[in-house]
Amino acid sequence: MPKRALSSTVASRTKRKHATLSIKDKVNLTKKLESGTAVAKLCEEYGLGKSTIYDIKKQKKELFEFFADSDTPMAMGERKIICHAKNDDQDRVMIEWVRQRRSEGVPLSGPLLMEQAKIFHRSMNLTTDYSYTTGWLTKFKKRHGIRQLKICGDRVSANAEAAEDFVNEFVSLVETEKLSPEQIYNADETGLFWRYVPRSTLATADEKDATGVKDSKERITILGCGNAAGSHKMKLFVIGKSAKPRAFKNVKVFPVK
Repeated sequence: MPKRALSSTVASRTKRKHATLSIKDKVNLTKKLESGTAVAKLCEEYGLGKSTIYDIKKQKKELFEFFADSDTPMAMGERKIICHAKNDDQDRVMIEWVRQRRSEGVPLSGPLLMEQAKIFHRSMNLTTDYSYTTGWLTKFKKRHGIRQLKICGDRVSANAEAAEDFVNEFVSLVETEKLSPEQIYNADETGLFWRYVPRSTLATADEKDATGVKDSKERITILGCGNAAGSHKMKLFVIGKSAKPRAFKNVKVFPVK
């Protein structure tokens, strides 16, 4: 018995790509639905089925309340589901602390946030047993749209053309002299600003650029030297501000020169 030919409609039908809307998109969709936009048009615009549209409509009250209560509306463009913190009071205190620290230009990191959460947990006498791990940090950052930003600093321009010429000359010298990696050494001087704060920070969603505190200028000069093979690394040569620092009194052996 010959197989029945599929109709052109069934043959040309393609599977709809799965789409997950953010809280902000769901709120906007609900507003359009209330304004009289046809369900079929919304299905085409958002790539959803009719049943999904009606499911979102049923969540209207909860969606609008969650969106209105959010202190970071910009983060609603990233969040997919409605999820509250285990302790709303502590969560509000934490995000307010983050905003205050960032307004002062203080760089923030994940471990610092986790440690501060533990401090608030104790000071607020919370009875719930909770561990502030990287999992908690990830959820906290998603709730408030916190992301990693690089702190802006001065840019140093380099002469790329001169560097390329040097590389060509150096390669030619190595080939002519038949030098091995053990025979090739490189020494370079650098400054160690030992009181520098981190150059990147966690920032709230409403921060477009990350500002920081004024950098400390306290530094020491370091010279490092080693061969290309990595088999010989010389001790670091350090130049400080004082010939005989009081902190090194009676110290005879140093890991540097």
